[in-house]
Amino acid sequence: MDPQDEAPLRPNFSQVLDTSNVAKGMQLRSDRQEVLCKLQDNRNAHYQRNYQLNARSPINTLPAEVLSLIFLEYKNSFDSDQSENYTMIQSQLLSITFVCRHWRSVALGCANLWNNIEIGRSTRWDYTLLFLRLFKQTPLSICIKPCRHVPIARGLVVQNMYRIQTYREEVDRRFHEPPLLPEDVRAPVLQKLSLEGFPEMPDLGLMHLPLLRHFSASFTRVNLASFIGFLPNFSNITDLQLQYIRCERNSHNENSLHGLFANLPKLRRLVWDHGFRIYEDVPVPQSRVFLPLEHLVIEDTADWIAALLGTLDVPSTVTMRIHISKSR
Repeated sequence: MDPQDEAPLRPNFSQVLDTSNVAKGMQLRSDRQEVLCKLQDNRNAHYQRNYQLNARSPINTLPAEVLSLIFLEYKNSFDSDQSENYTMIQSQLLSITFVCRHWRSVALGCANLWNNIEIGRSTRWDYTLLFLRLFKQTPLSICIKPCRHVPIARGLVVQNMYRIQTYREEVDRRFHEPPLLPEDVRAPVLQKLSLEGFPEMPDLGLMHLPLLRHFSASFTRVNLASFIGFLPNFSNITDLQLQYIRCERNSHNENSLHGLFANLPKLRRLVWDHGFRIYEDVPVPQSRVFLPLEHLVIEDTADWIAALLGTLDVPSTVTMRIHISKSR
């Protein structure tokens, strides 16, 4: 056998690797990159041209402060029916940021456009967490509705209580969930507190609410004597709304109404809608207390209205609206 036949086969790389094809491939890649760069430059020029055209439009020549006021008016334009669909309102407000870069910059810089937070069953947590993260120092208005994510909601409330100005919580007793509002809450800037459906009125005496001005309670159970005892801590309240407050038996006396209003010397607005549901006789006014009221709204039975008007001494300039109901 010829020795050359026994030599191992060696590939001919000069045939496998055609340098001319490699060069062509590199040239094609270079040409492709050049075309992409030109397309990107054209796109940037197109964006810049559109930006300059948008900047000349009348709406974009307004100062950012004026445009922010327009956005806030749009936010306030939702009527009471639409306000129930908070997720829809969030989506509508976010649509402002998709119009152009200028609108997006102004809208995201307007903290009051995003400071209303609602937590409930239909909450979009991505929106909520985004707003809280964008505006870490902005005062908040929070509305808590019955929700499935109670631990998350409670954590958000506790973490942001230092900057909450308006707090409203609705409790649905069918879900047997405790209220999210901590009884030992410290809310240094809270000005408006609204509680609805609480199985027990929180111990207001443990709360630190130095700036509280508006207090509203409805469909809540309370020990009237204890409630009146807490009021001296909140003597700066100017707006009080009471609706269907269920009082514990034997927690009141004939001086309960006088004690209630005597502790609120700065009250300017009182809304009494079947305020205290007392199962015993209607308290007979023993003495009168002067309140500098500007607005008085009463809806109750005739005997309760007589008891209230017999207790309150109000200025002659007060705006008064009274509705007599047949029964409680």
